[in-house]
Amino acid sequence: MKTKNNRISKITDSDFSAFLLYLKEERNYSDKTVLSYGEDVASFLLYLEEEKLSKETIDKSDIRNYLFLLRKEKLENASIRRKIAALRHFYTYLQKKDIVTKNQFLTLSLPKKSKKLPEFFSHDEINSFLNENAKRTDFLSKRDQAILELLFASGLRASELINLKYSQVDMKAMALRIQGKGKKERITHFNEVAKDALLLYTSSLRIILLGNKKDEGYIFLNKNGEKLTERGLEYIVADCARKCSFSLHVHPHMFRHSFATELVNNGADLRVVQELLGHESVSTTSIYTDVSLEDLKKTYQDCFPKLNTEEKEK
Repeated sequence: MKTKNNRISKITDSDFSAFLLYLKEERNYSDKTVLSYGEDVASFLLYLEEEKLSKETIDKSDIRNYLFLLRKEKLENASIRRKIAALRHFYTYLQKKDIVTKNQFLTLSLPKKSKKLPEFFSHDEINSFLNENAKRTDFLSKRDQAILELLFASGLRASELINLKYSQVDMKAMALRIQGKGKKERITHFNEVAKDALLLYTSSLRIILLGNKKDEGYIFLNKNGEKLTERGLEYIVADCARKCSFSLHVHPHMFRHSFATELVNNGADLRVVQELLGHESVSTTSIYTDVSLEDLKKTYQDCFPKLNTEEKEK
């Protein structure tokens, strides 16, 4: 590799650790995203070491060779896009800290993003799931029902729900003040059903779960009285589905997708949905229009042949 004079200092392990802390504390990224970005950056740095290439003075040919290796491993475009995004963030961070002077990833073309429709519940499925779960009487059922109702009624991300504090909730207005990605603040709302489930949980089970521990204000606690983790939330949602004999593979983000789909299907303006979800761009939100169109198409295909058959029989 060509030697350049634009290196200012060596990239160290402490720089890597500081970058991960920056993503979490300043960019407000979820633990899951921080972990993924950390793994992506570490893999690239290891590749540079194995190839005896400088971490500080990489050029486009080094990046092209790395991408060729990823494609050889048959990684999907979505995974490659995420790795490039992680490395863009990393080298931008290093540039701001005067550790490198150039970020070669900024001008790199991303692989084409495959358009994948989000997984969501149909109107009947979500009602059935919530109603079945409400029948549970086990120890943690009140907390679990409050989680499911709020996820669906507000469209919160998993990271936003587990970090939700009392100070962010206005019960009277049924509104939440959320700090989302990039510390962008937004207001979203919830309905009467979610409000009732929250009040039932916070006035009884939460007090028992907390016990004698210091109350840090987080609304949702695990069975040990500690703040929920994203992995813990994923387990709770999947466990609720199992206890309700729900056949779908259920994860927390499905409730967010279902929230948005319900709004779009009922005529909500796309920009309003964008604000409620906390999307930076309306183009991200527009995928729910595609979901709605898919739903319309399915209804048409299910019903139209039936109508034709009925007409012929007359």
